[in-house]
Amino acid sequence: MLANLGAAGVAPTDIEAVLLTHMHPDHSAGLTDMETGKLNYPNAELVVHENEPRHWFDDAKMASATERAKSSIFRPHASRPRPTRSARAYSQRARSFPA
Repeated sequence: MLANLGAAGVAPTDIEAVLLTHMHPDHSAGLTDMETGKLNYPNAELVVHENEPRHWFDDAKMASATERAKSSIFRPHASRPRPTRSARAYSQRARSFPA
C-alpha cells in the first residue's frame, strides 16, 4: 500500500483517515510497520465499526473460537500479527461508527 501511495504522489503523512470495514489481519496489519510497530499513517484517524473492537478485544470470544480461528486470526504470527496490535497503535486517534 505504501509503495502504491508513493507512486501516486501521496505521502503516508497526507492520509487523514483510514476506514476499516473489518479488522481481519489482511486489512489491519497494514496500519503499522510489522517489525517496528511504527504507525504507517501517523496523522490518520482510524475509523471502524463499533462491533470490531468489541470482537477483537474480547478474551471470551478468543477463548471460545475454534482452533483454526485461534491459529489463523487470534494468535500472533510473524507474517500475520494480531489485529489488536495495529489497532491499539491508533487508540489515541480512533473512533467507531454504529450499525
